[in-house]
Amino acid sequence: MSIVSFIEQSQGCRSCQVLQNQERLNKFVVIEVWDSVSAHQASVKVIPPEKIAVIMPLLASPPGGAYYAA
Repeated sequence: MSIVSFIEQSQGCRSCQVLQNQERLNKFVVIEVWDSVSAHQASVKVIPPEKIAVIMPLLASPPGGAYYAA
């Protein structure tokens, strides 16, 4: 099961999309839509650490994030 599957199955997740930069293949953008900030924060706890460990070497830098409103 991919990390995206864990995210999508989390309570309060409306959608999750992973986009890869076509010029720098180790750059990604993850766009997640949540019912609330608290639902997103709770979801992080359900992703197994070993799944995150597989992804980290593929990234150009540690992941970061921000919250936006429509």
